Amino acid sequence: CSATATQNDGKGFEPIRNFTGEFDGRGFAIWDLYINRPNDLDAGLFAFVPGSAILRNVWFEKSPINANRVDITTRGNGGALAAIVDGGKISNVHSKLNINTKAKSEQGQGGTAMIGGVVGLLRGSIEHSSSSGNITIEANNLTGRYIAAGGLVGRIDDHEKNNSYITI
Repeated sequence: CSATATQNDGKGFEPIRNFTGEFDGRGFAIWDLYINRPNDLDAGLFAFVPGSAILRNVWFEKSPINANRVDITTRGNGGALAAIVDGGKISNVHSKLNINTKAKSEQGQGGTAMIGGVVGLLRGSIEHSSSSGNITIEANNLTGRYIAAGGLVGRIDDHEKNNSYITI
């Protein structure tokens, strides 16, 4: 069982918000990251990464005991590394996590739900990265909602993608 699964009254890890700068995992793995936030809009190691941040050299792995567990749950945007990267660069990031969005419209609200194995929404570049986890969408009352899902990235705007792949 993941240590993060018991944090914050069972909600797991609290995503890092508004991260700027450089994150270099130095090739190490983050094991069994667990984020259960079905009422939050953005979930991942980082919720939102603005500007020209650099995110690189990290693996998201899961132990066999947690092989079928949903690792990240959100009602909006999600990815193992980040929900949204707006202007940054992702390099050598690999994920085996299962990601789920419980997309639903609140009364009178639309919005988006973008999920991917590494990042939900990318406005930047990604290279030498991969994903092999499951991506699922549970949709309910989607009036006015936009959903984008992908194995590696849910949606890419203004992007550059090099030597990255998903395993199906």
